[in-house]
Amino acid sequence: MAKITKPTAPDLNSLRAKADPRVVMRTRIVAQLAKLKSRGPEAWQREVEFLREAGVGNQHVKFIRKEFEKFTADVNEIGKKNSYRVWFHDSRIAGAFRAEQAKLKALSEETE
Repeated sequence: MAKITKPTAPDLNSLRAKADPRVVMRTRIVAQLAKLKSRGPEAWQREVEFLREAGVGNQHVKFIRKEFEKFTADVNEIGKKNSYRVWFHDSRIAGAFRAEQAKLKALSEETE
């Protein structure tokens, strides 16, 4: 004879997953990081495109940016005044890139 199971009542976490913007944004960013990983071991993406693909507004990410800052790096292109932020799927790759950028910045300041 088959067992009859009672349906369980939804909990607060399931409600937060649908209604709390911070939980929704975290979930979308983690999913986008996984998608970025599938593109290659050293894949990176400009923040504007990353957030658009994740479905997270730039004005909303400021509330949780600190949580994910180890996955980002600021890029200062040679010959350009403005910098931009890029996202990496792996915090170690992002850290190595930030260290490399710091060395280049120090070298350019020495030569000036």
